[in-house]
Amino acid sequence: MTHYSIVKGQTQALQALLHRRQGDDFILTWEAPRASAMERGVPTKEAGRLLVLDASFNPPTRAHYGLLEEAWKQNRGEFDAGLLLFSTQNADKALSGASAVQRVQMMELMARHWPFELPVHVGVTTKARFVDKVAAIRTWWPGSVTFILGMDTVTRLFDAKYYDVPVPQALAPFFEHASLLCADRPGHADPAFWQQDAVRAYSAQMRRFQLPDTVAGLSSTLARQHIRENKPINTLLLPDIEALVIDQQLYLEK
Repeated sequence: MTHYSIVKGQTQALQALLHRRQGDDFILTWEAPRASAMERGVPTKEAGRLLVLDASFNPPTRAHYGLLEEAWKQNRGEFDAGLLLFSTQNADKALSGASAVQRVQMMELMARHWPFELPVHVGVTTKARFVDKVAAIRTWWPGSVTFILGMDTVTRLFDAKYYDVPVPQALAPFFEHASLLCADRPGHADPAFWQQDAVRAYSAQMRRFQLPDTVAGLSSTLARQHIRENKPINTLLLPDIEALVIDQQLYLEK
């Protein structure tokens, strides 16, 4: 039985869970098997360190997978668990493409594919702003939280247009409990960004890591384009996610 057939068979249960808890700030939709981690004496959630990949996952691509893998490998031993996080609200645009249920299913398929010892869970939040996402996650995981962010998202995080108060003041609650791993795309460095006063105020809680070219060139936009144009997508999507996309005929319309 494939991972996709397992996940597909649980569709109604997932729909019921999301409906039943639609008012909750955070919902853990899939928890990775923890037996091996507990046998190794991994710290409890209260003392543990969580690595979060927050994205729209529309669809999850090998870029998402590579982003999580590179962040973990380049900081090996620093984290006790991972979380794939999807927000049903977006500060910039409405939900389109795959439904929330379909995205969560694809995220679970990505987490089930993960072969390394770091347990990777799947969760949903109704919060759009990062400061609110941290608070939501901490209802489940009260330990430390580190977000993996691409530089486009990091730039938006420090954009004053999203806040009614000065940026350092607005982000203080976020950085009180969270830190950032910032993914640099080759050839896209922006030295001026790192010299901003607001960024320098939290530089101690922001670390950078380099994405390989093989990951940096992939995106959900490219995957959707290939699907619409009937081009191969096996180099863009993991096999079980490709099976879901084909079976549910996602992204065929512009």
